[in-house]
Amino acid sequence: MEQQVNERIAKHLQKPLPIKQLIVGILLELVPISEQHIVEMQVWLEFVSYKLRSGEPTEDSILRGIHKVFAYLQQENLLKEEIVVQDEIDHLHAFIDGLALHVLMGFVAMDKKRLYCLIEKEIDKIIKA
Repeated sequence: MEQQVNERIAKHLQKPLPIKQLIVGILLELVPISEQHIVEMQVWLEFVSYKLRSGEPTEDSILRGIHKVFAYLQQENLLKEEIVVQDEIDHLHAFIDGLALHVLMGFVAMDKKRLYCLIEKEIDKIIKA
């Protein structure tokens, strides 16, 4: 799963889009927005569950990606002044994980436009207008 997601994210990075659209598009890749995404997420959850049950350490690639997003936003001075970066990283990580899980479980509709809007609202809370 991780390789496919990374490939899709790399395609986003090649697009000349405004930063907010770019970030929302990247984060949208972490949420199941198609049948292929659902299968990838199911495989990923099985993998993580196995590692947790066996006591093996797991690396959270979603968290790593969110750290990269924030590092870029900080470097470009695009974050709102009043935010606490680590709190916002934790919040966005929990939001994306929760959203992905809720889509997978059928609690939130797999509607790309709606999911884009939900993620965009979160990004609007952290970046300068």
